[in-house]
Amino acid sequence: MHNFELSEEHTMVLESMRKLVDEVAAKVALERDEHRQFARESVDGIAELGLFGMSVSEAGGGAGLGHLALVVAVEACAEACGSSARMLLTQAGVCAIALDGLEAAAETLERIMMGEALGAFVGLDGPIRASGDGDTVTLDGTAELVTGAGEAGVLLVAAS
Repeated sequence: MHNFELSEEHTMVLESMRKLVDEVAAKVALERDEHRQFARESVDGIAELGLFGMSVSEAGGGAGLGHLALVVAVEACAEACGSSARMLLTQAGVCAIALDGLEAAAETLERIMMGEALGAFVGLDGPIRASGDGDTVTLDGTAELVTGAGEAGVLLVAAS
């Protein structure tokens, strides 16, 4: 049988995210979505709370709270601002989890967790193909929606 009670850490994540959403994201969410504007205030607030590194292992420099903490935070954020929740999921989920444990990407992961660099994940909605001859890789394909691409300093590409 599973225990569906949130731990003290998960409850702190939930309360912190709800407070941020109430104070920042909820006030501007509709306007940002209507005008297709990037939710900079929300992203900065999430970074200040240290939530971009919540699901990254402690060995990787993160909080090591696991995937449940991420789900709790995304759900709380999505209650008021879907675009901020998607950025949180992209940053703390896809980008941070994918880079966790990769020694060559340690500096990039740290920058993403600190909110100093935003990552965007490419390749979920269309086939991206990679070809190369050792030192050079060529990517070919299209992506219809890449969350945060206009603000991203790091592109994480899934290619076959």
